[in-house]
Amino acid sequence: MKTKIFMFLAIGALAFTGCQKDKPDTQKPAPAKQLQIEATITGMTRATESAFEAQDKIGMYVATSAAVSLEEGITASNLEWTYDGSEWTAATPLDYPKIGALNIFAYYPYAAEGLKGNGSNAEISVAADQSTDEAMKKGDILVASKLGVMSSDQKVTVPFVHAMSKVEVTMTIKNLDDATYQEVMDMNPAASIAKAYVNGTVDMTSGTVASAGAQTAVKMNGALAINGKG
Repeated sequence: MKTKIFMFLAIGALAFTGCQKDKPDTQKPAPAKQLQIEATITGMTRATESAFEAQDKIGMYVATSAAVSLEEGITASNLEWTYDGSEWTAATPLDYPKIGALNIFAYYPYAAEGLKGNGSNAEISVAADQSTDEAMKKGDILVASKLGVMSSDQKVTVPFVHAMSKVEVTMTIKNLDDATYQEVMDMNPAASIAKAYVNGTVDMTSGTVASAGAQTAVKMNGALAINGKG
């Protein structure tokens, strides 16, 4: 009789234990954190302002921490970010990996076709005609890199540097009477650089630029003013 009771209790205990194991796990995994950024500009001022402006767009390449390349270990390619004047928003939100860090490479201005290059070197170019404000602004190429970025709720500061040099030329013409001034202006005077490189490469990790290809004439942006007129 004692044996039967003991066996009964043992079976009951096993049944209870089995129920405990079958109980579903209601604990949900924590949601992945998403990359948030704050972009800064170091060095000379841009073609317009010393900081990014509303509606500016940048392109971003994100790689695993083991890759310092635009081609290998890429988890996000040419991800578009738009600035609204206070915040940057990605066209597609990017989650941090559960394990490991990220390497970030970014450039301005954004181009739908993205960057071409080899390793960490990207091809860049500027227009030979920069006589319009829009063309000159696009010629102010910025690049940035941020390596070893760990998962965080905080914004990641992405520091941009200028890949190009801004050249300013001042022409001075004095002592023109009104008639001669009008003759000069009727000729639509403009400034240009006879020979300059418009193609090259930039190392996305260091910002180092190397020229490539042949030199060509470049039309400059600006307006001529004579005796305060213009």
